[in-house]
Amino acid sequence: MKKSISLGLVLAMVLTMAVALTGCGGGNQAKNDGVFTVYGFGNPVDASQEDIAEKYEKIWIEKCEYPVEPIIGDFKMIMASGDYPDIIVSREMDDATVSKYAAQGILIPLDEYITEENTPNIWKMFQETPSAKAVITNPDGHIYSFPNYKGNIVDYVETYWWINDNWLQKLGLKDPTTIDELTEVLRAFKTKDPNGNGKADEIPFAFHNTGSASFPETLLSCWGVSTKFGTYDSYLNVRDGEVRFTPMMDEWKEMIKVYASWYKEGLLDIECLSQENNAWYSKLAANPPIIGCTFYTAQNPFETAADQYKIILPISADGKIKPQIHLHPGVNGGKNEGHITSACEDPAAAMRWIDTWFSKEATIENWFGLVGENEPFAKIEDGMYKWNDPEKLGYSSIGEMYTNETYSLVARFGYLQWDKDRGTLFEDCEAFQAKDKVYEMYKPYIDFQTWPRPYYAPEDATRIANLQTDIFNIVEENKADWILGRSDVEKDWEKYLKELENIGTDEYMEILQRTYDVYQGVLDELTGK
Repeated sequence: MKKSISLGLVLAMVLTMAVALTGCGGGNQAKNDGVFTVYGFGNPVDASQEDIAEKYEKIWIEKCEYPVEPIIGDFKMIMASGDYPDIIVSREMDDATVSKYAAQGILIPLDEYITEENTPNIWKMFQETPSAKAVITNPDGHIYSFPNYKGNIVDYVETYWWINDNWLQKLGLKDPTTIDELTEVLRAFKTKDPNGNGKADEIPFAFHNTGSASFPETLLSCWGVSTKFGTYDSYLNVRDGEVRFTPMMDEWKEMIKVYASWYKEGLLDIECLSQENNAWYSKLAANPPIIGCTFYTAQNPFETAADQYKIILPISADGKIKPQIHLHPGVNGGKNEGHITSACEDPAAAMRWIDTWFSKEATIENWFGLVGENEPFAKIEDGMYKWNDPEKLGYSSIGEMYTNETYSLVARFGYLQWDKDRGTLFEDCEAFQAKDKVYEMYKPYIDFQTWPRPYYAPEDATRIANLQTDIFNIVEENKADWILGRSDVEKDWEKYLKELENIGTDEYMEILQRTYDVYQGVLDELTGK
């Protein structure tokens, strides 16, 4: 017994020493060299933006209290070397990695440096939009990443129903409102040569299985369930505080049955589950057009035949069920936009620098462009940024102009209250107004209860990652087999549910629910509920 106690004490001492070292960043002590090394600058997402990147970087480097030394190279290799940059200003890490590095002390807590005096812009953002703080708060109560908040809910409706209106009119068809009506429309698209080229090349319905804007789960909205697949979303749906896994819901089975029947009839793109990005976008750009109906963002994806397509209202499964459209959780605020590591000698100064990016003026310039003769904004008049003529800069629209004249990496940072700032701090434009129109169409159908993408506790992050691999393999394999007709969802359903349960979905959902409850508790505390 005494031997066991002694061994326990030794282990406890070793663990304490390890934690102490970990808290110092795994031995990477802050270097008092009077320089901030920064990863993110000098690593543009798009090589074509190198000139724009340099312009923005120069502006922001000049605002720093310390000289800035950009760190360039493979991020994972840099972090693995143990020689960490002081500051990271790019979205390089997923939630699990952030949680891991936070637990190891590589990423330092930022909350003690976020004060009204030290970071007035971020502090104000948290006061005005508590969700932006809740979503970046780790289960241990600390903040390890820079936030982001746009405040424009219109930009977070990810998918709309697009249909070829020319084809509808040519064939004398009305906008479909139910699955049965849509099926009849798709049959007409397949058999009556609506593009008029004399070839049976029409694809009545298409989606991009791995696409962020045209994901197949949008069809699940017909049964009143909103979700999507992705690293962070994980096929999740929230209803009245309960987290649900949609691939185990009866509505999922109904969605699969519809897709399977469409595939069997030749109404669904035969490459829907296998095509790469290039193949998908070539179909969208076909001339004459070949796609009849699909899902996409508010931005018309049909470049060569844009005038033929329109957005229709969400479709109901049976005319009785109200559709529920997925709302991207980024509407609550963004996270993992950047971090400060244990190598940083002056975290308070680092946060003061980062805070300058969150002023309203800096945010407008990051997201929409600078002011100047050859910049998106021509001038500032009565405190409002006024647009330049896009044709003067070689663009066809304001939207195209600011999209191409801002640096996407740096532009993630910022804070706006869209409803208040648009039209007062920056001039309104047609690009914003066009999105408003389709948003108003879809507003009654939007599911505002979103899975918020909260951080997991470190031990949960590891377990979730392991469980997801096995669970999603089963989901994806069966989804493909069922849609492509290799097996039958009705016959396999109970066996499939049992297999998922055996692989650990109960534990998976317990972790997800617990994580959601922690996030909601933080939000309730911040909002005084």
